[in-house]
Amino acid sequence: MNRSMHLRTAVAGALMCVGAGASLPVAAEVTDPTMVLQPAEIMPLAAESQLLDVTVAGTRLVAVGDKGHVLTSDDKGDTWVQQNVPARQMLISVDFADSQNGWAVGHDSIILRTRDGGESWESQNFDPETGQPLYGVLALSETDAWAVGSFGKFFRTTDGGDNWEVQEVGITEPGVHLISITQLPSGTLVVVGEAGMVAYSNDNGDNWNLGQTAYAGSYFGVLPMGNNGVMLYGLRGTARSAVDVSVLPEMDPWDLDAFSIQSEWTDEELAAIGYENVAVPAATAVFGGAITYDGNYVMVGQNGSLYKGAPGKTELTSVPSPTNKSLNSVVALDDRLIAVGLSGVQVIELQ
Repeated sequence: MNRSMHLRTAVAGALMCVGAGASLPVAAEVTDPTMVLQPAEIMPLAAESQLLDVTVAGTRLVAVGDKGHVLTSDDKGDTWVQQNVPARQMLISVDFADSQNGWAVGHDSIILRTRDGGESWESQNFDPETGQPLYGVLALSETDAWAVGSFGKFFRTTDGGDNWEVQEVGITEPGVHLISITQLPSGTLVVVGEAGMVAYSNDNGDNWNLGQTAYAGSYFGVLPMGNNGVMLYGLRGTARSAVDVSVLPEMDPWDLDAFSIQSEWTDEELAAIGYENVAVPAATAVFGGAITYDGNYVMVGQNGSLYKGAPGKTELTSVPSPTNKSLNSVVALDDRLIAVGLSGVQVIELQ
């Protein structure tokens, strides 16, 4: 399941870089290096560099980030090894279907595949001409995966990545940025993004429905809440919960316009369309979240913010953070949290 990163700090930066990959004129027989994959450099301090996402692959942790860095840890985050990667594009999201099979995505629509727990990677997609990033990836099995990104980019593979098919469905028509994709315990697939976008599929992605938005800004990720419920989080300390995403009123994709969507919502208005507001201690972006071993959850975000919450509760509580630098993603182990962000890996012991 995607450990949403998923416009986190890095995603926001990626959005500002859209279009930066345009090619420049070159002399005859000279290859433009920006148009060719180049391997990531092995850097001694990679674990302290900007990292965008972290996930679990069996008993291993895998983190990805700037300059194509892929790091793995087999001791719950105490030590990290940088792996060889055939690309140095910023990697924004990573997800594993099991201990061996996973994908990572990022700038220039790069899609990387591993079949050995992150120790080696192969490129399956690369589009430097548009320079448009992919923001989220979901690995369902060794053959099935999804990737979402800028301007409605929506890809699916059913053959392990040998072929990635463009998904042209209603939710992609307005061209809004799709930021994160995950699967709920019920099997429902959920995509979130700009303009408070919440889309879901109850049939493994064959058909998609756009749920009524309850927010004019961007959602960066979604956490499962119960069997078919969601906790959505994003810009300006916004968090919304819904008991069942499938019963949200439907809306026309062409109405998904941040300039015309209501900006302020009362509790009564949210309840009328199936949402509940969750109060966040600070009005700063929430970039990542994870379910803890006891069924509660944690969230991380801008300025090193770290929050904890519980299903059914309508507010988050601040937790002391080891850093004031932005945290982009977090995973929860039995006795600690592993967060990654602007200054690399942070190990947070649970009290």
